[in-house]
Amino acid sequence: MTRHNPAPLLYDLARAPECAALSILEHALRITSFALLAVNPALGDEEFRRQLDRRELLAELILKQVDVLQGALQRYRDIAVGAARYATTDIVSDPF
Repeated sequence: MTRHNPAPLLYDLARAPECAALSILEHALRITSFALLAVNPALGDEEFRRQLDRRELLAELILKQVDVLQGALQRYRDIAVGAARYATTDIVSDPF
């Protein structure tokens, strides 16, 4: 699982309002990951690992996709908020 992101700040939402929905999605994915690991403990413990059944294999596949999606969401959020900040910067009065 990727790191937990705090809720977007009001300042960020004013510049990139889609981050509100993306934040909800990030939290839902995190909860989903915890639920799948709770129901399928063999996925979270290498010592407990054994031949996985179909349900566990599908849960493992979902967890891998959740990691990929969380990474993409984080990159999008970084770019959206960062791009919005730079787009509103007045270069003449604030060169940095």
